[in-house]
Amino acid sequence: MSNPKEFMNDTMAAPLGNLIASIGEGVADAQAALDAGSLAQTLALYDNEDGDIMNKRLREIGYQPTFYTIPETKVKAKISLAMSQSGSSSQIQSNRLSKVKMYATPINATNTNKYNLNVNASVELDFTIKPIPAPEGAELRKTPDLIGKTLTEAQDVLGEFNLNYEILTGDDTKKITSQSPEAKTTVRASDVISLTFEDSSDA
Repeated sequence: MSNPKEFMNDTMAAPLGNLIASIGEGVADAQAALDAGSLAQTLALYDNEDGDIMNKRLREIGYQPTFYTIPETKVKAKISLAMSQSGSSSQIQSNRLSKVKMYATPINATNTNKYNLNVNASVELDFTIKPIPAPEGAELRKTPDLIGKTLTEAQDVLGEFNLNYEILTGDDTKKITSQSPEAKTTVRASDVISLTFEDSSDA
């Protein structure tokens, strides 16, 4: 079997980029879990216009569920670095078509004692992961069912959902015959709901 240092490098070392990416993925997973909870509350609040009285009152006052965020994650870790160059021996000797990869191994008490690593030879990895703010108007809603309603009724419902509308065709003194997007479609708060009314010539 290879010596302890070679064994540890073979079994525990990972490309430096993969190490940083895996930490970023962990932060992203934690943020996704926070977002899922807030999104579920938002969709439940704006799921339909016939919800319970509490949801209706919350919509009337413009209540928005809180979205929690991880503002930044600071990482500090002691690691041992090693370089590996890929390619055939002749390519490496001539420095052609070879690729150098940096491998990192975490330094901790267990690794130091078990594999006789030299802590003085380690380096400190220090970086920060920061989120990118979501674009404005990205709040999500589910469009209410407006078919068969008058313009006044539709305005009341859309006002509760903080959604804007436009009239495509038809007589707005009559009832709505179609809408776009359709009911129960998830839209952004900045989206516009297009309404089509009965034609004034319809019996």
